[in-house]
Amino acid sequence: NPNDLNAQFDLALAFWNAKMPGAMYETLLKVTQLAGPDNESFYMQAGEKLASQQGWLPAALMYYQVVRVRAQTSEGVPDNIRDAFREAMYKAADRPEVATIVPFDKVAEVDPTISFITQARNAFYSGRIKEAHDLIAELKQYEDTSREGYLLEGEFAAGVGDQETARRLLQGLVDDQTSTPEWIRLFAAEILMRMP
Repeated sequence: NPNDLNAQFDLALAFWNAKMPGAMYETLLKVTQLAGPDNESFYMQAGEKLASQQGWLPAALMYYQVVRVRAQTSEGVPDNIRDAFREAMYKAADRPEVATIVPFDKVAEVDPTISFITQARNAFYSGRIKEAHDLIAELKQYEDTSREGYLLEGEFAAGVGDQETARRLLQGLVDDQTSTPEWIRLFAAEILMRMP
């Protein structure tokens, strides 16, 4: 049923589970056309479903639709929506195709912080280490309190074997239960557990 939004989304999920990303993104494009630009509740649910299956990049695309709409309102983007979007973007950033699915310049329009972080993480995992560190330095000039930024620095440090810096940054996040989102504390704890 090509005009049924939920049927098309279920098809996209089936393609995701069958490890057919090309077909999945094609179907998600149809889904966004059917849903229209302002269907917040649909995009939120779609993002949550994809995230629950570790589909971070398609989830980021769905959450982006919500953040884009909310960023234009006087209230702005609520914390829970921003956190869901940032988690999906962060976790999707190690994939080479992230910028083709959710372009960094579009992300920068609605959330400059996560745009810097996603670009830096993507550069790091693509072997462009200097570029990754330059982007982190740029982020610090823009905003030096970002929890996602500390997480990324800790992940970089762990990745290059700087155990002391990694432990200091990551343990600080794990211990901070007031201003650090839960997903960041869990991700930091995972990296710490994998460290020698």
